[in-house]
Amino acid sequence: MHVDNRPGDRASDCGGLMEPVRLDRPRGKGLAVVHVCIVCGHESRNRLAGDDPIQPDSWEAVARVQERATRFRR
Repeated sequence: MHVDNRPGDRASDCGGLMEPVRLDRPRGKGLAVVHVCIVCGHESRNRLAGDDPIQPDSWEAVARVQERATRFRR
């Protein structure tokens, strides 16, 4: 859900669902998933945590985001 205007501030009143739309590689920080709010269009990036020992990101889900983004670019 769209709850932040800036990471962690919980200042957004929108509350729209955030949809993963593509992958990004922000300046040497590894891969990130770009999410867009389906209500207001706000974009945010979340870095992947594929090596997190407690709750790693799903590489299958990451591949689906990339596949979907590639399909829509054509």
